[in-house]
Amino acid sequence: ERIAEEERRAEEARLEAERIAEEKRLETERKRLEAKRKAEEERLAEEARIAEERRIEEERIAEEKRLEEERVAEEKRLAEEKEQEKIASQTAALEARLAEAEKQAEEARLLAEKEAA
Repeated sequence: ERIAEEERRAEEARLEAERIAEEKRLETERKRLEAKRKAEEERLAEEARIAEERRIEEERIAEEKRLEEERVAEEKRLAEEKEQEKIASQTAALEARLAEAEKQAEEARLLAEKEAA
């Protein structure tokens, strides 16, 4: 009976040791999976951060391009405005010269009529 009790205790001790070993194995596996999950979360967070930085940079470049296009359009508008002013000034000068020439021609015609009379 004592031997049977010792065998029973030895079996209980062996089973307890197996249970403890399984618990340790499961805890190690849980920690490994938790570390893997955390590493994946960090990787995804880094990818999201990089994507956000890229999006911000693309927006900045698009804004710079838009501002440059606005600047070029404004320069073109001002150059066209200046050209129109130049043309208007030249036209006014030509009209003044034409009016002066017409006035002189009229004076010459009147003088010729006076001399002829």
